[in-house]
Amino acid sequence: MLILRQRAYAAILRSMGLIEKLYKRCYVHLGMIMNNLVASLFGRRALGASSVDRKELRQLQARADEIHMQLVAEGKVPDNQEDAQSWVAARENGYVNCLLTVLAEGTTDSAVITQDERLPDLNALASGTPDLALWVSTLAFPYGELSASVVLGILARSFELKSSPRGRLKTILVKNDGAPLAAIFYAEFLGQGIKLSVVRAN
Repeated sequence: MLILRQRAYAAILRSMGLIEKLYKRCYVHLGMIMNNLVASLFGRRALGASSVDRKELRQLQARADEIHMQLVAEGKVPDNQEDAQSWVAARENGYVNCLLTVLAEGTTDSAVITQDERLPDLNALASGTPDLALWVSTLAFPYGELSASVVLGILARSFELKSSPRGRLKTILVKNDGAPLAAIFYAEFLGQGIKLSVVRAN
């Protein structure tokens, strides 16, 4: 999967052989945030954080840290300036990307998106992490206008939940301090909704 947020280290993904070409804002402008891109980068496995998952995360984290240190030494670390309005303008696609970012970087381990109900408030989910909460406060999503059904559709396609009630996605993101963080997301159908949970490398 792609690095979440606009603060993407393109060189990390290229060096790790995860993708051939990157675009700004994690594919927001191509409408690919959570669709075919995700399917092309990593496979899916059953829900649940196993010892295999954690070993895989540790290996991915170690590789990402190694490349990050190399980029820093070479002075090639990109500018992490954000454009919050681009996420908001992407509506449900932008919300999904930011939701996964908040889960990965924050202290909240799960969130539930339910059909015909208001989407989880990112400010509430990020409240336990001051730096993350500051970033989220710039994201003026019109929650009353966003569709839970559309968000559920994006998640269902991303995690391939039409073929299985459970899905798994592996991710690298770049935190505020510039350090990479590996995480695995799990999704599970729950009646009229989807539960998302995360396991972090650290």
